[in-house]
Amino acid sequence: MKKCIEVLIVLLFASSSYAQVSFDARVGGNLSGIPEGDFTMKFGAKAGLGIDIALSEPVALKSGVFFSMKGVSNGKTPFDFFPENRKDLNYLEIPVLASFRFPISSKFSIALNAGPSICYLVSKKPEGMTEMSSTDVGANGGVDFEFNKKIIIGIESQIGLSELNKDSKQHIVNYSLMLGYKF
Repeated sequence: MKKCIEVLIVLLFASSSYAQVSFDARVGGNLSGIPEGDFTMKFGAKAGLGIDIALSEPVALKSGVFFSMKGVSNGKTPFDFFPENRKDLNYLEIPVLASFRFPISSKFSIALNAGPSICYLVSKKPEGMTEMSSTDVGANGGVDFEFNKKIIIGIESQIGLSELNKDSKQHIVNYSLMLGYKF
């Protein structure tokens, strides 16, 4: 897995010498949960740095590194921050997305993004949870609204394709709303 990430990073930097590259910082919130079971969705934060490599006029490759607070709760709402039985799963995410940008005007564009992501579990609470899978391969899809070629509002959904642990067939689902700034 480490070799895959190293190859991905080399390819991103090698392709950046032939294409227009921009970087962005994003911060926002998540609603995550497990579709089956008695748990409700849990609110969490998401933040990170992204890279956008324009391959042609409408097509780009997007990637980055994001810290994402996911999990489930038994609270009455996703914003019940202190329920008795909350499970926090914090991940480091590396998405690799194909992006198709549609300029609406000189100051506004919309980009449709889709592709896989690799998520690494960096911490979990409570510590005594059953053996959790340390990686989650996900399918991402989303829309970015870009204003003045600098400010980004992004909406994203992510479906985990890997099982959370050996004993269950459960997958994590995540929805994000992020605000970003392009450098």
